[in-house]
Amino acid sequence: MVKIYALKKKDWTQKKPAEQWPDIKTRGTIAMSKEQNINKNMTFGELLKKYPKAGPILANHGLHCIGCHISVFETLEQGIKAHGMNDSQLDTIIGELNSAAV
Repeated sequence: MVKIYALKKKDWTQKKPAEQWPDIKTRGTIAMSKEQNINKNMTFGELLKKYPKAGPILANHGLHCIGCHISVFETLEQGIKAHGMNDSQLDTIIGELNSAAV
């Protein structure tokens, strides 16, 4: 999950030591989390754009989302549940995506 921290204008000139934010690396005024894993809140479009290797993994589970027009807007959770799968199957698919596609 990406965390974005906005700095107030008065903070732009102040340099913050990295020790204050050990779990993030900063870039300009935006700080990004080290963890950018695949999660249930990503849309299929985001997933396939960032991780093209995810397509065959989804297809192996009966999710042929590459050609679906809804994939741009539908989250992984919504799509997987729309195909009649439960939370356990959702977790299994996301775990497989994180280990193989990332």
